[in-house]
Amino acid sequence: MTGYRKREVLPEDATVQARITSAALVRGQFGRQVEVDALVTEGQYRGTQLHDWFSFATDKKSGEEYVSYGGRLFNLLSLAERDLDDKLLDAEPKGEVDKVITEVVRRLEGVEFLSRLTVKKPDDPDKKRNAFDAGSMGPAEAPAAPF
Repeated sequence: MTGYRKREVLPEDATVQARITSAALVRGQFGRQVEVDALVTEGQYRGTQLHDWFSFATDKKSGEEYVSYGGRLFNLLSLAERDLDDKLLDAEPKGEVDKVITEVVRRLEGVEFLSRLTVKKPDDPDKKRNAFDAGSMGPAEAPAAPF
């Protein structure tokens, strides 16, 4: 049976408290990414499902993928690992950066955080969607009660 779903797009600059319901390393249209599903847990948008992707940076000369310090992916992973910078620096010489990233992505599920939202593709109504403003992401002070 075929269903129908209308994409709900929350307003630009809305601040939400959300819980990550799933996080996975995927290879997408823009290279390797962490794909995240989240559920808004507090406020007027409570119950809204959000979906976003966080990309690895790519060195233009070598093609090597990396986590950019302070970038969207780094800020996302930092929600599950406070000492992410030190862990990645320790793993680099051992060639274990992918192992650290995989472990941290697994721990993202259930993390509750605050973030401002942006709107991607604002000129194309069929592709309009929300994205988390990673520069504003931070841990939630008090996790919401379960639904």
